[in-house]
Amino acid sequence: MTNASNRTSCLAVIALLGVALAGCEDDKKSSTASDAGAQRDKNAMLDPKIAAAFASGSADPKGPPPNGIFASGAADALHPKGAPLKVEQGSQGTEPRLALGGTEIKGLATLDVAVRAGRAAIPLSVALSFDRLKPEGKKPAAIVDAGNPFDLPVVAEVLRVAIVTEAPPPDLLKELERLKGSDFRFSLPASLLPGPLSFNRAKGARVDFDVPLESAARSLAVFVVPPPPKPVGVGGFWLVESRIVTRAVEVVSYRAYRVKAVQGERMTLAVELREYATSAEVELPGVAPGTPMAQFESTGQGELEVRRGELLADKATLSHRWLMAFTREGQQVGLQIQTEAHFARLVGGDAGKP
Repeated sequence: MTNASNRTSCLAVIALLGVALAGCEDDKKSSTASDAGAQRDKNAMLDPKIAAAFASGSADPKGPPPNGIFASGAADALHPKGAPLKVEQGSQGTEPRLALGGTEIKGLATLDVAVRAGRAAIPLSVALSFDRLKPEGKKPAAIVDAGNPFDLPVVAEVLRVAIVTEAPPPDLLKELERLKGSDFRFSLPASLLPGPLSFNRAKGARVDFDVPLESAARSLAVFVVPPPPKPVGVGGFWLVESRIVTRAVEVVSYRAYRVKAVQGERMTLAVELREYATSAEVELPGVAPGTPMAQFESTGQGELEVRRGELLADKATLSHRWLMAFTREGQQVGLQIQTEAHFARLVGGDAGKP
C-alpha cells in the first residue's frame, strides 16, 4: 500500500469514527489528571462568579453531571432545544472599556487546524473568505435577542486547503483541491442555533476530511464572539450558553470570555469552553445501536485579539479536547480527538494563493 493510500485510509477511519475503538484505561487516567489541572487553571483564570457557573453547570444547583452527560430531561430544563443562546455579563471590568458587536464580517483569513485522533494526526491549513450570505428573495427579518437586533447570515468560503507536511503525496493534493468551494455557514450572533455549525462540502469532495474541517468549524464558533450587553475592560467577563450538535452529539455549551488586556482599539480575551452531552444516546458508525455513552468530555482553552465594534477575532488560538467513552462487553472503550487551532485575519494579500 502506498503512503498516499495509507493516509487516505487513515482519514477515512477518522471520518467514520474519529479513531477505531480501543481500550481507554489510559484515557480515563489522563482524563482525571486533566480535569484536576483544568480545575486549577479555571479557578486561577476566571472570576469567582464565572468559576461558580462552570462548577454548577450554570443553572443546575446540583452541579454538572460527573460523567459529562445530563440525566434524562435535565438539559431541557436547563436550556430547551431551539432556545436562543444566552449571554450573561458578570462584570464590566475597569476603564478603559470597549464595546464589541457590529453587523459586518468580511475579508480573508487563514485557519490552521491540527487534529489528532489516536495515533493519527491531520494538520490542515485552510484559507477562508468571509462575507455576508446574500439572501435569496426577500431579506430575512431581524431577530431581537439579548439586546442584539440582528440575525445576520455569514458564509466563510474555503479558498484552499493544504496539508502541512514536507512532501504530501500527489493524489492527496488532488483530494484537497476538491475541497475548494466548500463553506461554513452561521449567523451573528442571535441565531437560535449560533455558531458555524453548517459545513457544506464542495461537489466532488470526499467525506474523508469532514472530521478536521468540523474541528475547524468548532474553532470558528469560539472565534466569533457573542458580545456582552455592556462595554468591557480589563477583568470584565461574560458567559455564553447555547445548545448545539457537534460530531453527532448534542451538547449544552458554555463559553466564558474574560478581558486580559486593552490596548487602544483592541482587547485580548481569554476563553474557556465546557460542554455537557444532553443524552447518553448517540448514533455513530462502529458503535452498536443502543449502546449508551458512559462518559463525555469537551473542554477547551484559548486566547483571542478582538477590535472595538467587531465580532470576529483578528488572531486567535484554541486547544480543544473531546472524549467519548462506551462500555462494551464489560470493558470501557472510547475515542478522543485533540484539536489545536490557530486563526489569523489577513490585511492585504490573497489567502487563496498557494
